[in-house]
Amino acid sequence: MESLVGATLHPAALARQIKHLQEQWRTLSKGAGEDVESEWQRFHEAAQKAFQPCREYFEAQDEVKKENLRQRGLLFERLLAFEGRQNWEEPDWRTVITAVREAKQLWRQHAPVDAAAGEELQSKFNELTATLQSRIDAEYARNVKQKQSLIERARAQAASSDSRTAVDEVKRLQEKWQSVGPVP
Repeated sequence: MESLVGATLHPAALARQIKHLQEQWRTLSKGAGEDVESEWQRFHEAAQKAFQPCREYFEAQDEVKKENLRQRGLLFERLLAFEGRQNWEEPDWRTVITAVREAKQLWRQHAPVDAAAGEELQSKFNELTATLQSRIDAEYARNVKQKQSLIERARAQAASSDSRTAVDEVKRLQEKWQSVGPVP
């Protein structure tokens, strides 16, 4: 049997090792004769003492998970409010794109969370970000189409016999290009 004295195991690894030793004890103690109960008590007390750092670690991890879940809840509420404040007839697309990107980054930073406790919130967040992303993707598609049209119009100027008019038209097309919204 490996010694745990002086070992510096991660609390999760230590917990697994203690559990393994307890299972071994149960297997070895079957039919061992008399005084098994008092030996078990001594072993169990030692295991509990060895497990105390694990217990403290797991409790601290639970607190971290609760705080991360709370932060995710606040983030979701802020993103939901952001969506509600937008004038979707004329949104500021750069702000929307930045908000979605940053929300996803912050969401990942507030991990880990208890999977069962965070499942509903994760689903709501995924739905909200998917809705916002679909609006962004639709805007991207419109803008790509506009830019492709501008490219075709600029190409058509290459065949023009009036170079001065063609240059002026290309400059005008460049200005329009700059006013087209974001593309992927």
